[in-house]
Amino acid sequence: MAINSTSTSSILGSQLGRNSGKISELSSKLQDATKAASDGVKSKYDSRAGLETAGLGDIYDRTQRTLLIAESNKLNVDITFAKLSNDERALKEINDAVVQFQVELSSGSDTIGTKAERADRALVKIERVLTMQDSSGRYIFGGNDPYTNPLTTVVDANGDLVQISLTKKPNLVEKLVTNNYASDAGPNQTMVTLSSRHETRESFLYPGMGALADTIAYINMYKAPADTYTALEFDTARQKQLDTRGEVDILVKLEIKKTEAAREVNKFDIKEATDTNTALFQGDLVEATGLVQNLIQSLLANVTLNQVSNNTFNTLLDRTRV
Repeated sequence: MAINSTSTSSILGSQLGRNSGKISELSSKLQDATKAASDGVKSKYDSRAGLETAGLGDIYDRTQRTLLIAESNKLNVDITFAKLSNDERALKEINDAVVQFQVELSSGSDTIGTKAERADRALVKIERVLTMQDSSGRYIFGGNDPYTNPLTTVVDANGDLVQISLTKKPNLVEKLVTNNYASDAGPNQTMVTLSSRHETRESFLYPGMGALADTIAYINMYKAPADTYTALEFDTARQKQLDTRGEVDILVKLEIKKTEAAREVNKFDIKEATDTNTALFQGDLVEATGLVQNLIQSLLANVTLNQVSNNTFNTLLDRTRV
């Protein structure tokens, strides 16, 4: 008795032997789908033509540009925040030096020296602040020439620079405030973009700034011969240097607040662009995971079908043996 393999396998709704190829095909698809689900970033469009055909070319360009700019702005925020924080710290240290000087002036003790000696101690502290450098070697008070010591001046025809000592070279000439201690560097006017809504100057400190000259001049007044200045002149100078430094400090603090606000704007811009990118241009993770599950079920069904096919065929074959 002959057995018709086609009619026998029709019991299972499939021809015998066909499932082996199907299993191999499903296995390959399952591997690809699993990788896509694991990566979560499988592109929905393989070419620019595909994007344009879908009418998404402009949106894609804007999305990628937003991501690139926002990531660049994040770096700008970090760098600018560090520079402005250095400004703030330097101003605080100068303020602390002036406050300590005023405390010593009000002390009746002779053990801490004359007024001139107390003034020199304050000037030494300020000199240290003016020559501070950040981790990249930039002078915090460098202004638009950040790699030149701000307490240097040209001393000869060769253009050699020499650092000036604040204790030895007063910046008061016939009661007028001068900048004879500072380099020729001017203010740093560089504007930095921090976010799609914020920009700021990256630094406010420079060697010839009025607030700094006023502060040094005020301290130098106490090194002048007695009766050179009246009590009113001392008081006026004290208040002026306090006000001018305070104004700069306020500006610095306002810009620091901008950097903090810019961080949040960049986070929002990146999230919005990333969401758009994921929704329109990348594979959906839920969709990819569902595909994996469907392929697993289909593969298991075909493996089972193949086993049942073989077992049924073998059973029928055994029954017909003579």
